[in-house]
Amino acid sequence: MQDAYEKFSINPIIPDNQINQNVGYFDLKLEPNMKQTLELEVINQGNETMVATVLLADATTNNNASKQFSTIKEADASLTTPLTSFTKVREGSVEVAPHATEIVHIDIDTDGVDFDGIRLGGITVIADTDSIRKKQERKA
Repeated sequence: MQDAYEKFSINPIIPDNQINQNVGYFDLKLEPNMKQTLELEVINQGNETMVATVLLADATTNNNASKQFSTIKEADASLTTPLTSFTKVREGSVEVAPHATEIVHIDIDTDGVDFDGIRLGGITVIADTDSIRKKQERKA
């Protein structure tokens, strides 16, 4: 089991084109040829500076037809326009001071992208600190 920094939270800044304004995740109505930047607050609730790594993944299903948001699995050939083909995390990682908040930007660009239906994906935020990295180095 890897050590992880758990004294943080994330908060999506819900944009106007959010379909359901009452949920804590992005549920967007996208239009053709649009550009949009989403904002995600990364809030450090602890007493150490943390580094948050932000990853974007396409949704897939497992053998039980349950949704998965793995950053490793390659998309099935039938998925011709994955979410990650037109959505990018601008900052791969951000440093967040103790008891501070930083904004991560996620850029969507549907220019030249054509698809019908819904595209699902997940945002993963992994945080660590100097003390966690040093502890992991001692274990290695």
